[in-house]
Amino acid sequence: MQTEAVAAVLGRDGRIGRGEAATLAQIVSAITFVAMSATINAAKAVDEIIEEIASRVRVMLSC
Repeated sequence: MQTEAVAAVLGRDGRIGRGEAATLAQIVSAITFVAMSATINAAKAVDEIIEEIASRVRVMLSC
C-alpha cells in the first residue's frame, strides 16, 4: 500500500493537514498489514478482512 496515496485521500477535503494525513496514512498501512498477516484471520474471507480494516479506520478517523 502506498502511504502517499492514502495520505492524499485523507487530506483531499482540507480538514486534515498534510502532516497529520501522512501520519494517519502510516497508521492505516499498519492496520492493514496486521489484519492481513494475523494468523487468526487466515480462515476469514477477504471481504471479512476488508470490513475489519474499514471498521478500524472509521474508528481512528472519528477521533
